[in-house]
Amino acid sequence: MSQQIRALVAQHAPGTVRALDAAPASAPIPADVHATVVAVAELLAEQHTGTVTLNRRHEEGAFEDPEDGFGCGCDITLRTAEEEYTFHRGDCAWSIVKNSDGRDLGDGSTIYDAHETLSLSLKTAHPQQLADSVLRIISRSRPASLSGCAASPPAGPDERQGRVRFRHHQRRRPAGA
Repeated sequence: MSQQIRALVAQHAPGTVRALDAAPASAPIPADVHATVVAVAELLAEQHTGTVTLNRRHEEGAFEDPEDGFGCGCDITLRTAEEEYTFHRGDCAWSIVKNSDGRDLGDGSTIYDAHETLSLSLKTAHPQQLADSVLRIISRSRPASLSGCAASPPAGPDERQGRVRFRHHQRRRPAGA
């Protein structure tokens, strides 16, 4: 059996490697967290059946990555027939919240007792992987998937629950301003 596998690999691997090397990249990896958010928004707009809105929180080109893990402040709102979700970067992780689970604090921020943290944590993670994760989360049929309900088992290995404070209208000042 082992010799058969080695023969198949020897016969097909060089051609496969050449084809992969010659193929153009389907999506370049973004240069920074803002480019990642924009690329994910574009993919979600193509692939999600509801409304997708990229919420820009700074002027174009005015973002400087402070390396604090919270990204640029931009986020994506996704609307379905039943719910509205917000996808964002915070505390070195990509997260999605169900907006109806939030509590408005009256100062422009909202606190969420439940959120889902994606298993992809790189700020320049592949946009399609992030979009796929977001779409999988919002398509779940269990209404308690983000509610923190103790009766529901965790939805998967990339679900982590806790308290998140999310400022909806945070703006970063351009450098030198």
